[in-house]
Amino acid sequence: MPKVYQISDVQGSKAYFTGFDYLLLNSKRNKEVYISEIERTFKLLLLSKSNIVCPVSHLYTPQMFDFLSKNPFILEKSLVIPAQRSNVTDPMEFLTNYEVGSKTKIDSEKKREMISFFNQYIPATIRWESTETMDRFKTNLLIALNNPNSILNSSFKNIDQQSIQLLILAINDSERVNRYILQKAVSKWSPFNKAIFKNYINLEISLKLTTSFRFKLTTYSA
Repeated sequence: MPKVYQISDVQGSKAYFTGFDYLLLNSKRNKEVYISEIERTFKLLLLSKSNIVCPVSHLYTPQMFDFLSKNPFILEKSLVIPAQRSNVTDPMEFLTNYEVGSKTKIDSEKKREMISFFNQYIPATIRWESTETMDRFKTNLLIALNNPNSILNSSFKNIDQQSIQLLILAINDSERVNRYILQKAVSKWSPFNKAIFKNYINLEISLKLTTSFRFKLTTYSA
């Protein structure tokens, strides 16, 4: 079982990297170009930072796993430290119900390969309080949606108030808001407004995670 640290235990310059987020990857039309750019950015961070913190869920994207499996020393030397929720005791636990995007599950053989690899090469993880972080995200999102003059509402084009109110209702009805719930709530919006909303929530989530970890954010979202 890997050691579990608080962010204050990790010394040196740190970055929080979200470039291998599976939802972000799945949204790209030209994935090959994006992955090439992401890997280049990731390598530069490895050279310039003492540690990179990455959400444990992002380790299981095929692209991230492929990169790490070719360079296991990155995990072994804690150049990359996975961040896991406080209610999760084992980073392998995430693989139990993991899905790439929302449809394609990782097959059993691939799961066994990943579990074996990560058990061998992850010496430590960082714990973060997910409930507190996501509660702040939910509160701030509702404030933005309820304010007609907010940056978010001002960025939408030709959106009717009923659509906004239905989204607010979906958020209020959800004990824990996540991107799957939000994407479903705006599924009938125009492509432009959906893109505006997606970019907004990705930025808000990244900022909340950065605040929770209390160090400089370095993220890539082309």
